[in-house]
Amino acid sequence: MSGSGTSDVATPRTMAASLAIFYAFGGATGLLVVLGADPAGYGREALAGLMVTAFAVGAVVARWGARWPRAVFHGLVAAGTALISTAAMLSPDTATAMVCGALMSFIAVDAFFFFRRRAAVLHMVAAVVAITTALQVRGDVPCSPPWPSTPSSSPWASRRGAWCCSPPGPPVTR
Repeated sequence: MSGSGTSDVATPRTMAASLAIFYAFGGATGLLVVLGADPAGYGREALAGLMVTAFAVGAVVARWGARWPRAVFHGLVAAGTALISTAAMLSPDTATAMVCGALMSFIAVDAFFFFRRRAAVLHMVAAVVAITTALQVRGDVPCSPPWPSTPSSSPWASRRGAWCCSPPGPPVTR
């Protein structure tokens, strides 16, 4: 580690190359999501636009990013958080939204690879809040545990015994 608190390998050139690859991978995942999503669902056109945006940002960062100051990369990582959250919110179905949400792990990788710990933690907290909000705004992503339990024995229960999002379904009998 250098005295600046960032990794010795996180030069602007390396940061640009990594970020360009992650944006391109996000665009490629968006392409697969659009091709595999339910054709009757809404949001495919919006996802296609986000996919093109991810590819375009990746290309711009690959071409000119090595010359940019370090501070610009904070904005690009935050923009990635917004792009992924928007994709999850606009996804045509629950499975597609969850696939988009899984891409948020790249934000954590970038943040901790590029920035000081405090800034990286802030980026990660913003990413977790953004994707959680996006998935819950959809209304079709469950937040209750996948196994039957009573509210009082569940770690998802509040002090009053209510579930965090919705009550669990009927008990599963086997």
